[in-house]
Amino acid sequence: MKVLAAYLKGATYKELLEKAGILEETASPSPKKDKPLSEYESLFFYELEKLREEDKKKALEHMRYLRYLAEQQK
Repeated sequence: MKVLAAYLKGATYKELLEKAGILEETASPSPKKDKPLSEYESLFFYELEKLREEDKKKALEHMRYLRYLAEQQK
């Protein structure tokens, strides 16, 4: 995410984690921000670094869609 944040104008690492649903959006600092990444998160970010900028944007869109689907199933 840190690599992706550098490519997205004005987006911070924390904001990307919040938008991806990894962190809950809060106005105050969250204790989750120091939480180590899971195996899945680490793999995702490792693979994400290999993508072109256009494909990184598509990956973010897919993540948002998957989160939407998960919310619909609740």
